[in-house]
Amino acid sequence: MIPLLLAALLFPSSVVEAEVPLLKPDELNSKASHIVAGQVQAVYETTETDGDWQSIDAVAEIRVSAVEKGTGIKPGGVVYARYSQRRWTGEGNPGPHSRGTDGVSQGEYVRAHLKQDAGVFEVLMPNGFVSIDQEEAPDNSTAEDAAARELAAVQGTWFRTVKTDQGEFTFMKEHAGHTTSLVITDAKGQLVEEKHSKFELSTDGPVRIFTFSDNIFVAGPNRGRVAPAPQSYIYRVVGDTFYEIRGLLKEDKDGINAFTWKRAKE
Repeated sequence: MIPLLLAALLFPSSVVEAEVPLLKPDELNSKASHIVAGQVQAVYETTETDGDWQSIDAVAEIRVSAVEKGTGIKPGGVVYARYSQRRWTGEGNPGPHSRGTDGVSQGEYVRAHLKQDAGVFEVLMPNGFVSIDQEEAPDNSTAEDAAARELAAVQGTWFRTVKTDQGEFTFMKEHAGHTTSLVITDAKGQLVEEKHSKFELSTDGPVRIFTFSDNIFVAGPNRGRVAPAPQSYIYRVVGDTFYEIRGLLKEDKDGINAFTWKRAKE
């Protein structure tokens, strides 16, 4: 699911037929209102087809490591950079045309030359994205910044559906601050179980760990039961997907299980 903010950015844009010449480094620096270095977290695209042409409007989500020009963006934050492309899918040579802005891929480290217009960051055409090495995008954010980002990423309501011999069940959990409410319903929407718990986030090197404790069952066959012992699993949030992987930590004795949660639409 594309967040509402991004959906508002992805509207059709006009494309000039003549090719736009590449900007020189000094031109990129002078024309840009903002220059940031960082890693592309995701790329959101919409595509429209007109005959043998495809028009693509895209937004790159960039985790900012360094701000080289401009105000209002901080290291550790996220910037959404909008750009457009045009692709010929037919046979032969279509003749002179604008290809738009050279795009980027998820995971790529880039220096983005941006022009802010009415609160929207546009990538300078056609070469406002410059691929860089990871070393050129140092992470200047503090440990507190990173912890705040991780906590913000898991907030909200998430769901997954499970099919068993007893039927289909929906698991819906809500993370609010450092608490979790988990509700399980059957195919008819009837409540099966509900429990509340507390959680903390931590890291072990590059591994993100979700630890929950003080599990209190408030509805269902286990109502009144309290499970205070902490339990941990590896997690990662990518866009609107929450990956939960159990059984890979040193203290785990059970088998490996992986669950995928999707962010609920508001």
